[in-house]
Amino acid sequence: MKRYCIAILGATGSIGREVTCWLGAAGYTLRLGARQPEALHALAQQVNAHAQVVDLYQQEALDAFSQGCALVVNCAGPSYLVLDRVARSAARAGAHYIDVSGDAPVWHLLQQTPTSARDWTAVLSAGMLPGLANLIPDWLGVLPDDAIT
Repeated sequence: MKRYCIAILGATGSIGREVTCWLGAAGYTLRLGARQPEALHALAQQVNAHAQVVDLYQQEALDAFSQGCALVVNCAGPSYLVLDRVARSAARAGAHYIDVSGDAPVWHLLQQTPTSARDWTAVLSAGMLPGLANLIPDWLGVLPDDAIT
């Protein structure tokens, strides 16, 4: 296992599950977060990860989820409701941040009131438009069996 912890919020959703499986297969230490305990614990057992039931609208629980991790990957949504809540929790915990769907409103909120975290990196809209959606048709054209997972 790689030493530092990656927290994945929304781990049981369709994108969160894929991110979890990829990072778990790569050997990272994972902390998985979601609201549904049954699905969360099953996934955590599958990838040998720590499960933590968390609701992103409960600030104390969200901050506790982010603590001790090097990176927080936010797969929870919808982005227009989540806004900068998870990003700021990650920054307070000293964790870098990747948001698979965070878009312009998140960016604007972070620009208006920057976090006090030093050397903090946030990646917004990772995999969204124009992201991977524009690469997939080209990629399919070079795959021998024209399939994608």
